[in-house]
Amino acid sequence: GWNVQSKQSLGEWMLAELTAGRRIKGFSDAVFSTVYALRLADLLEAAIDRGLSGIYNVGSRDALTKYEFAQRLAVRFGLDPRLVDRSSMDEVHLSAPRGKNLSMNVEKIERALGRPMPSIQDSIDDFFRDWEADLPGRLKSECRQALRSARVFAYGRQSLDDGDIDAVVQVLRSSYLTQGPRIG
Repeated sequence: GWNVQSKQSLGEWMLAELTAGRRIKGFSDAVFSTVYALRLADLLEAAIDRGLSGIYNVGSRDALTKYEFAQRLAVRFGLDPRLVDRSSMDEVHLSAPRGKNLSMNVEKIERALGRPMPSIQDSIDDFFRDWEADLPGRLKSECRQALRSARVFAYGRQSLDDGDIDAVVQVLRSSYLTQGPRIG
């Protein structure tokens, strides 16, 4: 999707580099089931409306390598797909380890919502449509405007005593880290 902050999503980064005519590496051994962020928001809203609970994989109904994704993105935006070089995750040193196959089985959420999940091509098409409508520019402009009109309160140092620290340590050592009687 489109990031309102100064950092870029994977799609934004690929688009910026390819638009500038720069070569990028596309991992041919990294598989994922990405879905456009605004489509994901619609899917989550539908899940909430149906009162779904439990664990669901929510993503595209298909999977692509990041190389294939970059190629398709280039084609959809009318850019040169030959600027995407096939590479391997083994060739780079990422700051955090990542799995190579992040594809998902989305059959459970499809059954629960009564509709198919979008394809990755659907997400690329949505990304392109919103780019054509200048959604990225409008989002950033509206966010800047909202930040200018927001009241900012000065933030000082928090006050923690030994009792607060002991309470945190107790919870960290318990079996109730993310739930239970101490979480309010």
